Amino acid sequence: MVRQAIVNAVTEIQEAGGSEVPQFTDELRLMSEVPRFDSLTGVEVITALSEILDADLPDDLFYDPDTLVPSSLGEIVERVLEILNELKGGRSDEHGHH
Repeated sequence: MVRQAIVNAVTEIQEAGGSEVPQFTDELRLMSEVPRFDSLTGVEVITALSEILDADLPDDLFYDPDTLVPSSLGEIVERVLEILNELKGGRSDEHGHH
């Protein structure tokens, strides 16, 4: 559901902007491998996803906040799932695992 929501949001925004829609694989790095997908596009997708998933997603969702390396679709899905789990009250993990 999360993966499909990301794929749908990216597809919609790429099509709306007249940009190429990529072949989605878990290895696809949106910020570096999708034509004309930049930080502005990223913010649009994050805003759309936040509404769909009813969650407050971070602006740095598409890259690693520490290294600034673009994240792959698989990594983005994992991160969104972690955020959703925390929002559901899974706050028992106070040790901040990395």
